[in-house]
Amino acid sequence: MARMKIRHLIDKDGLHYWQPSATLRRLGFQPRRLSDDRTAAIVEAEALNAEADARRERAPATPAPRRRGPAHGSVAALIDAYRRSVYFRDLAASTQRSYDQALDRLEDWAGPEPASRITPGMAQTFYRDLRTRTPSFANAIMRVGRLLWAAGRRLDLVTSNPFERPALIGTDKSGKLWPPAAIEAVVRAADALGRWSIGTAVVVNAWAGQREGDILRMPRTLLDASAVHLRQRKTGAAVRLPLADVPTVVERVGQELERQRARGVEATTLIVSEETGRPYTSDDFRAWFRRVRDLAAAGDAALGLPPAPEFVVDYLVAGRSTDARDAYVVRLDELWFMHLRHTAVVRMAEAGVDLVQIAAVTGHSEQTVQQIMQHYAVKTGRLAAQAFKRRLAHEAEGGR
Repeated sequence: MARMKIRHLIDKDGLHYWQPSATLRRLGFQPRRLSDDRTAAIVEAEALNAEADARRERAPATPAPRRRGPAHGSVAALIDAYRRSVYFRDLAASTQRSYDQALDRLEDWAGPEPASRITPGMAQTFYRDLRTRTPSFANAIMRVGRLLWAAGRRLDLVTSNPFERPALIGTDKSGKLWPPAAIEAVVRAADALGRWSIGTAVVVNAWAGQREGDILRMPRTLLDASAVHLRQRKTGAAVRLPLADVPTVVERVGQELERQRARGVEATTLIVSEETGRPYTSDDFRAWFRRVRDLAAAGDAALGLPPAPEFVVDYLVAGRSTDARDAYVVRLDELWFMHLRHTAVVRMAEAGVDLVQIAAVTGHSEQTVQQIMQHYAVKTGRLAAQAFKRRLAHEAEGGR
């Protein structure tokens, strides 16, 4: 099983290093060796990433001047112009951080080269080399490259876009559904670790089906009305979620708010860090979620947590063949918070909810809901059983 990918964490010859990007080095960060134990190294890398993100957000929008600026017309100059432009500055901070990683890799690849001389063939050669090591990141870099050169054309810096038709190769589908027992195991581990907020986020999103960022922005007043109104940060879609109708959510949120009142928390959001009483940063939340999930997977006798079993599911797990031993098995350490959004879509479909109603919950278009069902290759046995029951009922009534 592939190891989890942590930003800037490099494993080499059994040792672990934090390798900051060119952008972070310009902000004063330097490479450093981490603990020999990989679990400890992950925690250290996540802490450094959180510090780096905070410093980058405090940095001025215009990049700090370099001792020697990039050559006029070079790829590095194009990247600098893009970062200063409205096309980059208007992006959400989290999107900027994501794009920065891709821009740094593009600058490492061709920074001194004239941007106007980069050809589609050169871009494809670059892509093929990247893809042998990091397929998903390679695809992301190519998409950012296309946006970069498109912005360059609007800024009159280049006349063509070598990334316009990148011929990307799809990566293996990664969709997985959270079995109810997996949700229970993670919630128990969160509570045992004193990270109740992580368990609460999982319970809420199992029904809400939202993106991580929107769950972290969920107001603490979500039970004060018949429905919570939320405008999704990424797309601007407005959703109205009657979470107060869900007993498990009501019970869990009530417990969460009671614990926060006991600690004197005065935040406006529901999900806050137990350490600070303030909303999590994305990186901090992901680090704590991973720690809780891995604890639930491995178990801890001192905390009264047994190791999580392998969960037998009623669908062929994406990326596996039908004759594989684990074709119909999901392990807890394979599940991520984002999979709760996928799970909510499929659970609603299993309950007979139509595409319009699912889209009203998740904020997707109906077409995107269909694509989720196809992309994540999740066609559960429950859906098939419902289809047979409906057909049998129809034919029993004389239908064909």
